[in-house]
Amino acid sequence: MPLNTTVEYVVTPTDPPVGDVQDARTAYIQDKGLIPDYGDYSAWQRTPGLKSSDSVSSHHTATERPTSPETEIVRLQIKARRKTLQQYQKMQAKLVSANLEAMGGIQQNESEVHDEVTALLEQYEKFRGAIGNIRHQSEESVRKARVELEETRISTSQELEQME
Repeated sequence: MPLNTTVEYVVTPTDPPVGDVQDARTAYIQDKGLIPDYGDYSAWQRTPGLKSSDSVSSHHTATERPTSPETEIVRLQIKARRKTLQQYQKMQAKLVSANLEAMGGIQQNESEVHDEVTALLEQYEKFRGAIGNIRHQSEESVRKARVELEETRISTSQELEQME
């Protein structure tokens, strides 16, 4: 996402005479804190394919600085965009690191949850089997109790008949 940065150079009546325009422009840039970094200026001004030791056929040299305000503005825009790009790259590195950390945490948590769910399912299966056994035993116990009850009724009624 490009960052639109513009620098305006305004000449006011308090500026020095036209002969000192370069000094006024430099002073303005320094006052605004927009001093360009010429540390790698020659690297991006070179003709593609030529080394710094090769001669350049044009009238510009690798150490010549631009003199027009428009060129100065463009150079400052380039510098601002490079700085913005570096900030985006730093933010990207932080976000990638945070995403990897979050992914690791999620995978660890997912593994723990999976193990816990597996243990709970195994426990459920055991309980389900135990409940089935208990139900079967209770049904069997009830069936036996009914049979005994019926046998007791029959024997009691026979004993009553014999007593009468």
